[in-house]
Amino acid sequence: IQRFVGDDAIQRADAVKEAVIDRALKAAEDAVEPASEPTPAENKADHRRKEFLRRHGRR
Repeated sequence: IQRFVGDDAIQRADAVKEAVIDRALKAAEDAVEPASEPTPAENKADHRRKEFLRRHGRR
């Protein structure tokens, strides 16, 4: 492969691969460890869920 595309292309591909892996690991860490403050959307969803449960006799 090196003969056809050259060292530069292989190095760029390796850099892209590393960046993708780093981004995926960061996203996975964020999913496991959410931010300390819930977002407004999360607050709204939580409120709607609690309201639904309250209306239907569950807590």
